[in-house]
Amino acid sequence: MLNFQGHNQDADTNEAPLWSMEIEAANSTVVKRLSCSLKDASLLRGVPASVVLSKCGRAFSTHRGPIGAAQQDYQKSCMLESLDEFISHDWRTSRLHKVTVLLLLYNGNAAVIASFLTAASVAAGTAILDRMNVVTVSVLVKAGTNYRWTPTIINCSVVGFVTFWVFLLFWQNIREALWSPLFLFVDKLCVDQVDEGRKAAAIRGLAAFLKSSRHLVVCWTPFYFTRLWTMYELASWRHLTPSMDNLIFEPTWKAVAIIILNIWTFASVLTLDMVTWIESHFFPWCFEGVLWITTIGISFAIQHHVKEVTILLPQQLASFSMSKAQCFCCSNNHLVPQTGQHIECDRELIYHTLTHRFASRCRPYLPPSRELQKIALLEFDEFVRGRFAADLIQKLGAVRFRYREVMLALVPGVWALCGFFSSAGESLCHCLVCG
Repeated sequence: MLNFQGHNQDADTNEAPLWSMEIEAANSTVVKRLSCSLKDASLLRGVPASVVLSKCGRAFSTHRGPIGAAQQDYQKSCMLESLDEFISHDWRTSRLHKVTVLLLLYNGNAAVIASFLTAASVAAGTAILDRMNVVTVSVLVKAGTNYRWTPTIINCSVVGFVTFWVFLLFWQNIREALWSPLFLFVDKLCVDQVDEGRKAAAIRGLAAFLKSSRHLVVCWTPFYFTRLWTMYELASWRHLTPSMDNLIFEPTWKAVAIIILNIWTFASVLTLDMVTWIESHFFPWCFEGVLWITTIGISFAIQHHVKEVTILLPQQLASFSMSKAQCFCCSNNHLVPQTGQHIECDRELIYHTLTHRFASRCRPYLPPSRELQKIALLEFDEFVRGRFAADLIQKLGAVRFRYREVMLALVPGVWALCGFFSSAGESLCHCLVCG
Protein backbone atom coordinates (compact mmCIF):
# COMPACT_ATOMS: atom_id res chain seq x y z
CA MET A 1 0.00 0.00 0.00
CA LEU A 2 1.39 3.39 -0.99
CA ASN A 3 0.52 6.26 1.29
CA PHE A 4 -0.71 9.55 -0.17
CA GLN A 5 0.96 11.67 2.51
CA GLY A 6 4.28 12.98 1.33
CA HIS A 7 3.98 11.50 -2.18
CA ASN A 8 4.73 14.00 -4.88
CA GLN A 9 5.85 13.77 -8.46
CA ASP A 10 9.17 13.83 -10.24
CA ALA A 11 9.99 15.93 -13.24
CA ASP A 12 11.23 14.84 -16.63
CA THR A 13 13.21 16.09 -19.59
CA ASN A 14 12.84 15.24 -23.23
CA GLU A 15 14.88 12.08 -22.82
CA ALA A 16 12.51 9.13 -22.70
CA PRO A 17 14.66 6.72 -20.63
CA LEU A 18 15.56 9.35 -18.05
CA TRP A 19 13.29 7.95 -15.37
CA SER A 20 14.11 4.25 -15.81
CA MET A 21 16.74 2.39 -13.85
CA GLU A 22 17.46 -1.32 -13.78
CA ILE A 23 18.86 -2.69 -10.55
CA GLU A 24 20.60 -6.05 -10.38
CA ALA A 25 19.78 -7.93 -7.21
CA ALA A 26 19.80 -11.60 -6.25
CA ASN A 27 20.26 -12.86 -9.83
CA SER A 28 17.07 -11.06 -10.89
CA THR A 29 16.31 -7.68 -12.41
CA VAL A 30 13.96 -5.36 -10.56
CA VAL A 31 12.83 -2.33 -12.55
CA LYS A 32 12.12 0.88 -10.65
CA ARG A 33 10.48 3.60 -12.68
CA LEU A 34 9.23 7.12 -12.17
CA SER A 35 7.60 7.85 -15.48
CA CYS A 36 6.71 11.14 -17.13
CA SER A 37 3.65 9.57 -18.73
CA LEU A 38 0.61 7.62 -17.63
CA LYS A 39 -0.31 4.39 -19.39
CA ASP A 40 -3.93 4.96 -18.42
CA ALA A 41 -5.14 8.42 -19.47
CA SER A 42 -7.96 8.24 -16.91
CA LEU A 43 -5.37 8.62 -14.13
CA LEU A 44 -4.65 12.23 -15.09
CA ARG A 45 -7.17 14.03 -12.93
CA GLY A 46 -7.71 17.43 -11.40
CA VAL A 47 -10.09 18.89 -8.87
CA PRO A 48 -11.84 22.31 -8.92
CA ALA A 49 -10.29 24.92 -6.64
CA SER A 50 -13.65 25.36 -4.89
CA VAL A 51 -13.43 21.76 -3.66
CA VAL A 52 -9.86 22.18 -2.42
CA LEU A 53 -10.77 25.35 -0.48
CA SER A 54 -14.06 24.07 0.92
CA LYS A 55 -14.59 23.13 4.57
CA CYS A 56 -11.47 25.00 5.74
CA GLY A 57 -9.19 22.94 3.51
CA ARG A 58 -10.38 19.51 4.62
CA ALA A 59 -8.44 18.07 1.67
CA PHE A 60 -5.22 18.81 3.58
CA SER A 61 -6.32 17.01 6.72
CA THR A 62 -4.03 14.17 7.76
CA HIS A 63 -7.00 12.15 8.99
CA ARG A 64 -7.59 9.36 6.49
CA GLY A 65 -11.18 8.61 7.44
CA PRO A 66 -13.14 5.58 6.23
CA ILE A 67 -12.61 4.06 2.79
CA GLY A 68 -15.95 5.39 1.62
CA ALA A 69 -14.97 8.95 2.47
CA ALA A 70 -11.66 8.57 0.59
CA GLN A 71 -13.49 7.32 -2.48
CA GLN A 72 -15.98 10.20 -2.29
CA ASP A 73 -13.08 12.66 -2.24
CA TYR A 74 -11.52 10.98 -5.27
CA GLN A 75 -14.82 11.14 -7.17
CA LYS A 76 -14.77 14.94 -6.84
CA SER A 77 -11.87 14.98 -9.29
CA CYS A 78 -12.35 14.59 -13.03
CA MET A 79 -10.32 13.47 -16.04
CA LEU A 80 -8.40 16.28 -17.75
CA GLU A 81 -5.87 16.84 -20.48
CA SER A 82 -4.05 19.59 -18.56
CA LEU A 83 -3.97 21.17 -15.10
CA ASP A 84 -3.78 24.79 -13.99
CA GLU A 85 -1.77 24.37 -10.79
CA PHE A 86 0.08 21.62 -8.96
CA ILE A 87 -0.08 22.11 -5.18
CA SER A 88 3.13 21.09 -3.41
CA HIS A 89 3.02 20.87 0.39
CA ASP A 90 4.23 18.86 3.34
CA TRP A 91 1.83 16.93 5.53
CA ARG A 92 3.28 18.13 8.83
CA THR A 93 1.93 21.66 8.40
CA SER A 94 -1.50 22.66 9.67
CA ARG A 95 -4.17 22.58 7.00
CA LEU A 96 -5.38 26.04 8.07
CA HIS A 97 -2.00 27.54 7.15
CA LYS A 98 -2.09 25.94 3.71
CA VAL A 99 -5.69 26.85 2.96
CA THR A 100 -4.94 30.46 3.99
CA VAL A 101 -2.18 30.59 1.38
CA LEU A 102 -4.48 29.25 -1.32
CA LEU A 103 -7.41 31.50 -0.35
CA LEU A 104 -5.26 34.61 -0.74
CA LEU A 105 -3.65 33.28 -3.92
CA TYR A 106 -6.86 32.34 -5.74
CA ASN A 107 -9.48 34.60 -4.14
CA GLY A 108 -7.50 37.57 -2.85
CA ASN A 109 -7.66 39.78 -5.94
CA ALA A 110 -11.39 39.25 -6.39
CA ALA A 111 -11.99 39.99 -2.70
CA VAL A 112 -10.10 43.30 -2.86
CA ILE A 113 -11.83 44.47 -6.04
CA ALA A 114 -15.33 43.43 -4.93
CA SER A 115 -14.96 45.01 -1.48
CA PHE A 116 -13.66 48.27 -2.95
CA LEU A 117 -16.52 48.48 -5.46
CA THR A 118 -19.06 47.71 -2.73
CA ALA A 119 -17.65 50.32 -0.33
CA ALA A 120 -17.48 52.90 -3.12
CA SER A 121 -21.08 52.11 -4.10
CA VAL A 122 -22.27 52.55 -0.52
CA ALA A 123 -20.40 55.86 -0.28
CA ALA A 124 -21.81 57.10 -3.59
CA GLY A 125 -25.34 55.95 -2.74
CA THR A 126 -25.21 57.65 0.64
CA ALA A 127 -23.98 60.87 -0.95
CA ILE A 128 -26.88 60.76 -3.43
CA LEU A 129 -29.35 60.26 -0.59
CA ASP A 130 -27.79 63.22 1.18
CA ARG A 131 -28.34 65.40 -1.86
CA MET A 132 -31.97 64.28 -1.80
CA ASN A 133 -32.15 65.29 1.91
CA VAL A 134 -32.89 61.70 2.92
CA VAL A 135 -29.83 61.28 5.15
CA THR A 136 -26.97 63.44 6.39
CA VAL A 137 -23.46 62.30 5.55
CA SER A 138 -21.38 65.35 6.50
CA VAL A 139 -18.08 64.42 8.12
CA LEU A 140 -18.86 66.39 11.25
CA VAL A 141 -22.27 66.82 12.80
CA LYS A 142 -22.74 69.09 15.80
CA ALA A 143 -24.17 67.22 18.79
CA GLY A 144 -24.57 69.57 21.73
CA THR A 145 -21.20 71.18 22.30
CA ASN A 146 -19.23 68.47 20.45
CA TYR A 147 -18.76 67.41 16.85
CA ARG A 148 -19.01 63.75 15.93
CA TRP A 149 -18.33 61.63 12.87
CA THR A 150 -21.36 60.41 11.00
CA PRO A 151 -21.69 56.65 10.41
CA THR A 152 -20.88 56.82 6.68
CA ILE A 153 -17.27 55.74 7.17
CA ILE A 154 -18.34 52.95 9.52
CA ASN A 155 -20.98 51.73 7.07
CA CYS A 156 -18.46 51.61 4.22
CA SER A 157 -15.94 49.77 6.40
CA VAL A 158 -18.44 47.17 7.62
CA VAL A 159 -19.92 46.54 4.17
CA GLY A 160 -16.43 46.32 2.67
CA PHE A 161 -15.29 43.88 5.35
CA VAL A 162 -18.28 41.57 4.87
CA THR A 163 -17.88 41.63 1.07
CA PHE A 164 -14.15 40.97 1.35
CA TRP A 165 -14.63 37.83 3.39
CA VAL A 166 -17.52 36.52 1.31
CA PHE A 167 -15.40 36.74 -1.83
CA LEU A 168 -12.28 35.50 -0.05
CA LEU A 169 -14.06 32.33 1.00
CA PHE A 170 -16.39 31.70 -1.95
CA TRP A 171 -14.98 33.40 -5.06
CA GLN A 172 -14.00 30.08 -6.65
CA ASN A 173 -17.59 28.87 -6.18
CA ILE A 174 -18.85 32.04 -7.87
CA ARG A 175 -16.31 31.67 -10.67
CA GLU A 176 -17.27 28.04 -11.18
CA ALA A 177 -20.93 29.05 -11.54
CA LEU A 178 -20.15 31.83 -14.04
CA TRP A 179 -17.12 30.51 -15.93
CA SER A 180 -14.94 27.43 -16.07
CA PRO A 181 -13.35 26.39 -12.76
CA LEU A 182 -9.65 26.44 -11.94
CA PHE A 183 -8.37 22.86 -11.82
CA LEU A 184 -5.71 21.92 -9.28
CA PHE A 185 -3.78 18.79 -8.43
CA VAL A 186 -3.88 17.73 -4.77
CA ASP A 187 -2.52 14.23 -4.21
CA LYS A 188 -5.17 13.17 -1.71
CA LEU A 189 -8.01 14.10 -4.06
CA CYS A 190 -6.52 13.17 -7.44
CA VAL A 191 -4.86 9.82 -6.62
CA ASP A 192 -7.15 6.84 -6.07
CA GLN A 193 -6.87 5.88 -2.39
CA VAL A 194 -8.85 2.63 -2.68
CA ASP A 195 -7.73 0.81 -5.84
CA GLU A 196 -4.13 -0.13 -5.07
CA GLY A 197 -3.25 -0.77 -8.71
CA ARG A 198 -4.42 2.67 -9.88
CA LYS A 199 -2.87 4.26 -6.83
CA ALA A 200 0.57 2.77 -7.51
CA ALA A 201 0.35 3.68 -11.22
CA ALA A 202 -0.57 7.29 -10.43
CA ILE A 203 2.25 7.67 -7.91
CA ARG A 204 4.80 6.15 -10.30
CA GLY A 205 3.57 8.54 -13.00
CA LEU A 206 3.27 11.68 -10.89
CA ALA A 207 5.70 13.42 -13.24
CA ALA A 208 2.87 13.38 -15.78
CA PHE A 209 0.76 15.53 -13.44
CA LEU A 210 3.62 17.96 -13.06
CA LYS A 211 4.32 18.03 -16.78
CA SER A 212 0.65 18.78 -17.47
CA SER A 213 0.51 21.71 -14.98
CA ARG A 214 1.03 25.36 -15.90
CA HIS A 215 2.36 26.31 -12.45
CA LEU A 216 3.85 24.68 -9.40
CA VAL A 217 2.57 26.21 -6.15
CA VAL A 218 4.80 25.62 -3.13
CA CYS A 219 3.28 26.15 0.33
CA TRP A 220 6.57 26.63 2.17
CA THR A 221 7.09 25.94 5.86
CA PRO A 222 10.26 25.08 7.82
CA PHE A 223 9.36 21.41 7.30
CA TYR A 224 9.21 21.60 3.51
CA PHE A 225 12.90 21.02 2.75
CA THR A 226 13.15 18.21 5.30
CA ARG A 227 10.77 15.93 3.39
CA LEU A 228 12.05 13.52 0.75
CA TRP A 229 9.30 13.83 -1.83
CA THR A 230 8.72 17.58 -1.60
CA MET A 231 12.40 18.38 -2.04
CA TYR A 232 12.72 15.98 -4.93
CA GLU A 233 9.58 17.43 -6.48
CA LEU A 234 10.81 21.01 -6.36
CA ALA A 235 14.21 20.17 -7.79
CA SER A 236 12.58 18.04 -10.48
CA TRP A 237 10.42 20.98 -11.51
CA ARG A 238 13.64 22.94 -11.93
CA HIS A 239 14.90 20.25 -14.33
CA LEU A 240 11.66 20.25 -16.27
CA THR A 241 11.39 24.06 -16.51
CA PRO A 242 14.54 25.99 -17.52
CA SER A 243 13.27 29.18 -15.84
CA MET A 244 11.48 29.46 -12.54
CA ASP A 245 8.83 31.89 -13.74
CA ASN A 246 6.12 29.27 -13.38
CA LEU A 247 7.07 28.50 -9.77
CA ILE A 248 4.85 30.18 -7.16
CA PHE A 249 6.69 30.07 -3.83
CA GLU A 250 4.47 31.15 -0.91
CA PRO A 251 5.64 31.05 2.74
CA THR A 252 2.63 30.18 4.86
CA TRP A 253 3.59 32.65 7.59
CA LYS A 254 3.14 35.54 5.16
CA ALA A 255 -0.44 34.52 4.32
CA VAL A 256 -1.30 34.28 8.03
CA ALA A 257 0.33 37.69 8.66
CA ILE A 258 -1.73 39.27 5.85
CA ILE A 259 -4.98 37.99 7.35
CA ILE A 260 -3.99 39.24 10.81
CA LEU A 261 -3.03 42.65 9.42
CA ASN A 262 -6.29 42.86 7.48
CA ILE A 263 -8.41 42.17 10.56
CA TRP A 264 -6.26 44.50 12.68
CA THR A 265 -6.54 47.35 10.15
CA PHE A 266 -10.31 46.94 10.01
CA ALA A 267 -10.57 46.89 13.80
CA SER A 268 -8.35 49.97 14.07
CA VAL A 269 -10.34 52.01 11.56
CA LEU A 270 -13.66 50.94 13.04
CA THR A 271 -12.52 51.64 16.59
CA LEU A 272 -11.12 55.08 15.83
CA ASP A 273 -14.39 56.03 14.12
CA MET A 274 -16.61 54.68 16.86
CA VAL A 275 -14.78 56.27 19.80
CA THR A 276 -15.58 59.71 18.43
CA TRP A 277 -19.20 58.98 19.29
CA ILE A 278 -18.25 58.53 22.94
CA GLU A 279 -18.06 61.80 24.85
CA SER A 280 -15.96 60.27 27.64
CA HIS A 281 -12.22 60.98 27.41
CA PHE A 282 -11.33 57.66 29.07
CA PHE A 283 -12.50 55.21 26.42
CA PRO A 284 -10.60 56.74 23.48
CA TRP A 285 -7.34 56.46 25.39
CA CYS A 286 -8.08 52.82 26.24
CA PHE A 287 -8.83 51.95 22.63
CA GLU A 288 -5.74 53.71 21.37
CA GLY A 289 -3.60 51.95 23.99
CA VAL A 290 -4.90 48.55 22.91
CA LEU A 291 -4.23 49.39 19.27
CA TRP A 292 -0.65 50.43 19.97
CA ILE A 293 0.06 47.28 21.99
CA THR A 294 -1.46 45.13 19.24
CA THR A 295 0.58 46.93 16.61
CA ILE A 296 3.82 46.30 18.48
CA GLY A 297 2.95 42.63 18.97
CA ILE A 298 2.14 42.12 15.28
CA SER A 299 5.36 43.89 14.27
CA PHE A 300 7.49 41.61 16.44
CA ALA A 301 5.69 38.50 15.14
CA ILE A 302 6.22 39.50 11.51
CA GLN A 303 9.85 40.35 12.18
CA HIS A 304 10.38 36.90 13.71
CA HIS A 305 8.98 35.15 10.65
CA VAL A 306 10.92 37.36 8.25
CA LYS A 307 14.08 36.20 9.99
CA GLU A 308 12.79 32.64 9.63
CA VAL A 309 12.79 32.99 5.87
CA THR A 310 15.93 35.10 5.45
CA ILE A 311 18.02 32.86 7.72
CA LEU A 312 16.40 29.43 7.88
CA LEU A 313 15.64 28.98 4.18
CA PRO A 314 19.23 29.66 2.95
CA GLN A 315 20.54 27.46 5.76
CA GLN A 316 18.28 24.59 4.77
CA LEU A 317 19.34 24.87 1.14
CA ALA A 318 23.05 25.22 1.97
CA SER A 319 23.07 22.17 4.25
CA PHE A 320 20.64 20.03 2.29
CA SER A 321 21.32 16.29 2.16
CA MET A 322 18.97 13.89 0.41
CA SER A 323 20.13 11.06 2.65
CA LYS A 324 18.89 13.01 5.70
CA ALA A 325 15.49 13.88 4.24
CA GLN A 326 12.56 12.21 5.95
CA CYS A 327 9.79 10.19 4.36
CA PHE A 328 6.62 8.63 5.70
CA CYS A 329 7.52 5.02 4.92
CA CYS A 330 10.96 5.00 6.58
CA SER A 331 9.68 6.94 9.60
CA ASN A 332 7.11 4.17 10.19
CA ASN A 333 9.39 1.18 9.47
CA HIS A 334 7.60 0.63 6.14
CA LEU A 335 4.36 -0.28 7.86
CA VAL A 336 0.98 1.45 7.82
CA PRO A 337 0.50 2.66 11.42
CA GLN A 338 -3.21 1.81 11.48
CA THR A 339 -3.11 -1.62 9.83
CA GLY A 340 0.49 -2.82 9.97
CA GLN A 341 0.46 -3.45 6.22
CA HIS A 342 3.80 -3.22 4.40
CA ILE A 343 4.61 0.01 2.49
CA GLU A 344 6.87 0.14 -0.53
CA CYS A 345 10.00 2.18 0.18
CA ASP A 346 9.85 5.63 -1.37
CA ARG A 347 13.50 6.30 -0.64
CA GLU A 348 14.70 3.42 -2.79
CA LEU A 349 12.42 4.51 -5.62
CA ILE A 350 13.78 8.06 -5.56
CA TYR A 351 17.39 6.94 -5.09
CA HIS A 352 17.17 4.71 -8.16
CA THR A 353 15.81 7.57 -10.22
CA LEU A 354 18.47 9.96 -8.96
CA THR A 355 21.12 7.43 -9.83
CA HIS A 356 20.06 7.47 -13.45
CA ARG A 357 19.52 11.23 -13.57
CA PHE A 358 22.72 12.43 -11.90
CA ALA A 359 25.23 9.62 -12.34
CA SER A 360 24.39 7.20 -15.15
CA ARG A 361 24.52 9.77 -17.93
CA CYS A 362 27.87 11.14 -16.74
CA ARG A 363 29.35 7.72 -16.02
CA PRO A 364 27.75 5.28 -18.47
CA TYR A 365 30.67 2.92 -18.09
CA LEU A 366 29.77 2.20 -14.45
CA PRO A 367 27.16 -0.51 -13.83
CA PRO A 368 24.27 0.26 -11.45
CA SER A 369 25.55 -0.16 -7.92
CA ARG A 370 25.44 1.29 -4.44
CA GLU A 371 28.65 3.16 -5.19
CA LEU A 372 27.08 4.79 -8.21
CA GLN A 373 24.06 5.64 -6.10
CA LYS A 374 26.29 7.48 -3.60
CA ILE A 375 27.82 9.47 -6.44
CA ALA A 376 24.36 10.39 -7.70
CA LEU A 377 23.20 11.56 -4.28
CA LEU A 378 26.31 13.71 -3.85
CA GLU A 379 25.75 15.28 -7.25
CA PHE A 380 22.10 15.89 -6.44
CA ASP A 381 23.03 17.50 -3.11
CA GLU A 382 25.51 19.76 -4.87
CA PHE A 383 22.88 20.73 -7.41
CA VAL A 384 20.39 21.70 -4.67
CA ARG A 385 22.99 23.61 -2.63
CA GLY A 386 24.40 25.40 -5.64
CA ARG A 387 22.50 26.22 -8.82
CA PHE A 388 19.01 25.44 -7.55
CA ALA A 389 19.46 27.40 -4.28
CA ALA A 390 20.83 30.40 -6.16
CA ASP A 391 17.92 30.39 -8.60
CA LEU A 392 15.34 30.04 -5.84
CA ILE A 393 16.80 32.78 -3.64
CA GLN A 394 17.12 35.07 -6.63
CA LYS A 395 13.46 34.47 -7.47
CA LEU A 396 12.36 35.25 -3.94
CA GLY A 397 14.59 38.34 -3.73
CA ALA A 398 14.40 40.36 -0.54
CA VAL A 399 11.75 39.10 1.86
CA ARG A 400 9.14 41.80 1.58
CA PHE A 401 5.45 42.18 1.00
CA ARG A 402 4.53 42.64 -2.63
CA TYR A 403 2.12 45.42 -3.65
CA ARG A 404 -0.69 42.92 -3.99
CA GLU A 405 -0.06 41.61 -0.48
CA VAL A 406 0.11 45.13 0.97
CA MET A 407 -3.27 45.88 -0.60
CA LEU A 408 -4.75 42.70 0.85
CA ALA A 409 -3.53 43.68 4.32
CA LEU A 410 -4.49 47.37 4.22
CA VAL A 411 -7.64 47.36 2.09
CA PRO A 412 -9.84 48.22 5.14
CA GLY A 413 -8.24 51.66 5.03
CA VAL A 414 -9.47 52.03 1.44
CA TRP A 415 -13.03 51.23 2.52
CA ALA A 416 -12.83 53.94 5.17
CA LEU A 417 -11.43 56.41 2.65
CA CYS A 418 -14.44 55.83 0.40
CA GLY A 419 -16.75 56.89 3.21
CA PHE A 420 -14.48 59.76 4.19
CA PHE A 421 -14.30 61.25 0.70
CA SER A 422 -18.08 60.92 0.33
CA SER A 423 -18.68 62.69 3.63
CA ALA A 424 -15.93 65.24 3.09
CA GLY A 425 -17.35 66.13 -0.32
CA GLU A 426 -20.77 66.74 1.13
CA SER A 427 -19.28 68.78 3.99
CA LEU A 428 -17.43 70.96 1.50
CA CYS A 429 -20.62 71.48 -0.50
CA HIS A 430 -22.52 72.46 2.65
CA CYS A 431 -19.78 74.91 3.62
CA LEU A 432 -19.74 76.54 0.17
CA VAL A 433 -23.52 76.78 0.00
CA CYS A 434 -24.06 78.01 3.55
CA GLY A 435 -21.07 80.31 3.49
